[in-house]
Amino acid sequence: MCCKGVHADSYKNYCRNLSMDYPGPVEFIFVIESTNDPAWECAERAIKNAHFASSNHTARITNAGVSYHNAQKIHNMLHGVACSDPQSEYVLFADDDVFFYSGLIEELLTPLVDEPNKILVSTGYEFCVPDKNAGLGT
Repeated sequence: MCCKGVHADSYKNYCRNLSMDYPGPVEFIFVIESTNDPAWECAERAIKNAHFASSNHTARITNAGVSYHNAQKIHNMLHGVACSDPQSEYVLFADDDVFFYSGLIEELLTPLVDEPNKILVSTGYEFCVPDKNAGLGT
């Protein structure tokens, strides 16, 4: 999760996401630009108080630092991927103001697992279908 600053629901969203029900392994990585960002303390508190739904769920915070070459969010996303477990098969990008509903990961993974030769990305936007001849950028 790319994090910057906090809002009224940040802590609640972090806690809800950390406790989501998913049977498989999950690694939550909070990616923050700086340890001075209030999101760092909020994520730290949420992790400390987390009630993980499974023993194979972990969480940590990483400092991406300031981006000098691209948008900060892209920088944070790339940093998060670089910090993820090398055994990871999939990556879910989420903003810090999003909360995961029960079953979200399974819903996103199903098309990727069922049709790996056809499906490259699962967005969660079921009605957002690109044109038949559209390129990857679409």
